[in-house]
Amino acid sequence: MKKTLLSLCFIAASISSASAATLIADNYDSGLTLADGTTALANGRVRFGIFTISDSAIIANANDVSFLDTNFRAVVDYSGSISAVGTNGFFDAGTFGAAGIYAGGSTAYGGTTYDLSNGTTSNVANDIAGSNIYMWVLNNATLGSATQQAIFASNFTWADTDLQPDNNSSYSTAAANNTALFGTLGTGADIGASANSHSLGTIAAIPEPSRALLGLIGLSSLLFRRRRA
Repeated sequence: MKKTLLSLCFIAASISSASAATLIADNYDSGLTLADGTTALANGRVRFGIFTISDSAIIANANDVSFLDTNFRAVVDYSGSISAVGTNGFFDAGTFGAAGIYAGGSTAYGGTTYDLSNGTTSNVANDIAGSNIYMWVLNNATLGSATQQAIFASNFTWADTDLQPDNNSSYSTAAANNTALFGTLGTGADIGASANSHSLGTIAAIPEPSRALLGLIGLSSLLFRRRRA
């Protein structure tokens, strides 16, 4: 399979009266598979953005998808089949379409302003420009229904809207450019890119609060009875 057919490239476009940019990403280096090595990602979700919590906090709360979502600011969010030229697990140039185009000055990213340092290329806290790009992949378009995921922290950064001639952001799934916070890098089978695929990991179930509370009450009652006896 040719690498040129396995690349994801969002075509740049201009948005009137707004600073716009394009995410140029690819996963031709390895591709993505499920935890068991299969490539059936027919109803997946790929999200590019930033987390407002540390990598250690992401790892500590990796099974709590709702918590992660609360602390994630999606810049590009795609749901659907993750496949290219008939092979599941790869992006292609037409998969994400216009979803790859983002308005640099917009506040649509979970209430986060893209660039808080307009007029300069300084990286400031609490915005997106200059922050590292994270890729979050799930095996279901609905977050609450996902049973597997992968979260990769990259050494690529979101472009500053003041850079010229363009402010495009680049990202690659090459293992050397990423750290796996959930899932694994390069441990799956070669699915057509002459390299081992990256694998999603299984999301562990979190006990419902009501069940946990009932368990605690039951344990307390048992201990109380033993003391009385």
